[in-house]
Amino acid sequence: MHLLKACTLLVFTTLLIFSCNKDDDESVETYQIAFDAISETEYNASDIFEGDQVEIYDTWKALSIDQGGIVGTTSLPADFDFLLVKPNGVFGIVRNDSLITTGEIVNIENTDNVFRIKFESEVESERLDVQILGINQITVQIDEDGTMRLMYSTSATVLTNKY
Repeated sequence: MHLLKACTLLVFTTLLIFSCNKDDDESVETYQIAFDAISETEYNASDIFEGDQVEIYDTWKALSIDQGGIVGTTSLPADFDFLLVKPNGVFGIVRNDSLITTGEIVNIENTDNVFRIKFESEVESERLDVQILGINQITVQIDEDGTMRLMYSTSATVLTNKY
């Protein structure tokens, strides 16, 4: 009986050690492979952005949600981990190493001075609890330092492609 308990404990401990040492790149590859499987022409046959706006096509790490008001700005934790964006307006959102939704970026206004979009998710936004999915108009600002701000109302989701 003790031998059986010892063997069970040894197997459990070995599995625990190997699962704790899981390489983080393995989970990145899993959601990236799922996102890469989506055709760039899934929603649009050609690119919806031009000029400097194509800088949106990248993997963006979500840093915070900054909420402004009369008293000042408060930074809250982001409600997702990564925003994946590829040509023709295809996006994916990653939380806890899982691709939780994909969808289309709708180009609302695209001029030299203004870059406004909307994220249309394949999954209902209310089910995901990701703030940028419930916004009808988001102003995009991409800085030279690799920071992107998705601005809406008095809030902004802050992301970086330098991580």
